[in-house]
Amino acid sequence: MNPFGIRADRFIVAGSSSSSSSSRLGWAQIRPMASNDRRNAMIEKETDDIVWDNFEENEAIRVPVGWQSLPWTTEYREFARAATAQRERQRQSRETIRRQVELETPSLYELSSVWVDPNHRGRGIGTELVRRVLQRHVNTIGPLEQVYLLTLSTTSDWYEVNFGFEIVPDPYIPESMSLEVQAGKLITSLIGAKLVCMQGRSTIITEQK
Repeated sequence: MNPFGIRADRFIVAGSSSSSSSSRLGWAQIRPMASNDRRNAMIEKETDDIVWDNFEENEAIRVPVGWQSLPWTTEYREFARAATAQRERQRQSRETIRRQVELETPSLYELSSVWVDPNHRGRGIGTELVRRVLQRHVNTIGPLEQVYLLTLSTTSDWYEVNFGFEIVPDPYIPESMSLEVQAGKLITSLIGAKLVCMQGRSTIITEQK
């Protein structure tokens, strides 16, 4: 059972090892937002509709029977060509819908679970963890504009200076983050802090020297 949907392959972990012991110094992850699931469901629904819409066309393709169903007959070859052409039209329609939905509702991700052991902070471990997880996202998934994060206003400068993130005004915060933002703002207000949402920009993530 994994009720929180935690996946090890989304994390990058910093560790320390010696002949006597090993420990985790920190970790970070980028996880897909719930909006991605809705987008994928929309794509599946739209592509399923194509199949239903093609039922009448399916009936127009006469399935050969009897001796006409033998592979070397003219009737069978015509049927095979028509069926292949129809499958290709369906494939192209699916791909068109997929591109359209992805354009209108792009995948969104959240940089989260950024943590460094208090005893090892101030050594650049957090910076390197975030740099690596962002670089992996760019290399394998997509641009940094897809990536959002929630942090305190007092630490927003760290994300802006090191990685080019910018604060997102409330009206432009993704809908899929709204509940998380509301809950976070309520909790942080109790301790006299302010929560902000930030979005990645087309910043080149360079290796730290």
